[in-house]
Parts: sequence; C-alpha cells; structure tokens
Amino acid sequence: MQNAHVQKTANCMVSATYVLRIMVERTSFLVVNDNLLNIFLNQSKHLVSHSIAEQKRMDVLKKLMKREPIFHRPEYGITRKDFENMTEATFWEVGASGRHYNREYVLDELEKRFKSPTEDIWKTKDFDCLEIATDNYLITYTLIQGDRITRRATIWRRSNDNWKIVYHQGTIVEDRKI
Repeated sequence: MQNAHVQKTANCMVSATYVLRIMVERTSFLVVNDNLLNIFLNQSKHLVSHSIAEQKRMDVLKKLMKREPIFHRPEYGITRKDFENMTEATFWEVGASGRHYNREYVLDELEKRFKSPTEDIWKTKDFDCLEIATDNYLITYTLIQGDRITRRATIWRRSNDNWKIVYHQGTIVEDRKI
C-alpha cells in the first residue's frame, strides 16, 4: 500500500517536472523558470516525505489500536509473564483515580484479575497517534465501560517488530457530552 502510494506520488512528480521543463525550454525566462522548477522539486520532495511519514503513522496507529485498551486483550496474553513481556521494566501508570502505580503493583493486580475473570464489556473510539521520538508513539483514545468514560493515553516503544508499553494514563471524563 505504502509503496503504491509513493510510486503514484513519484509518477506525478515526474510528469509535473516534464511539463515544467517544456515550459522552461519554450520561454525566455529560463533562469526564473529553472528556479521555479527547483522550488517545485523541493516542495515535491517535502510532500513525498510527508506522505511517507503519514502512511507510517497510520500503519502504527492500526497496529496499536489492536492492542488497546492495554491489558484487556486476551489475544496478547493473560499471564504475568505475558504482561511482563508487553511492558518496559520502567513501566508505570497513572490510574483514572489520579494515583501513581508502578509496574510491580500493576502486574500483581493483573494477576489477580485474570485468576478470577469477569465479563469485560468496553468500547473504544477517537484514536490518535503521535510519534514523540524515534520508535516511540503516544496513542490516545476514549474508553467507554458502561457509564464510565475515560480518556486514555499510552506511550508505546517499538524495538524491531516488538511493541512495549512505557507509560499509561486513564483520566475520567466528567463532562459526558463527548
């Protein structure tokens, strides 16, 4: 998908470049048009670069949407070892209560939750993704669990093809008119 998009953009650049070169050859403003051609080519490179970055962001968003909400996706694991593998050693979170929880506390609570599982009904919406550093992404979304609505933020780190959670926060939405 990405390569097809890049190829299409590159073909458009080649076509536009050809037209501008014909225009340059047929006018007496060769120097001015050559400068315009260079400006156009530089802008085109920027557009292609932006397009590639946007495609990368969308690909990451699609992958990480499948993993959110964290710790509610049994297909990614339900054991303490699974949760250790999906979190960085320095992982911590701020719960919807505003309390700070370290990794060990979260792992202990998850272990308890999955020993006595209950029905887990939830819905997500309003996903967004921002690359905050190389291979580090902030994912935000709304989580609806019955009458409880929270805004969630997770920082994910990619290492090779493996994703790890660095930080997570849930904030209760007081104004229910989202």
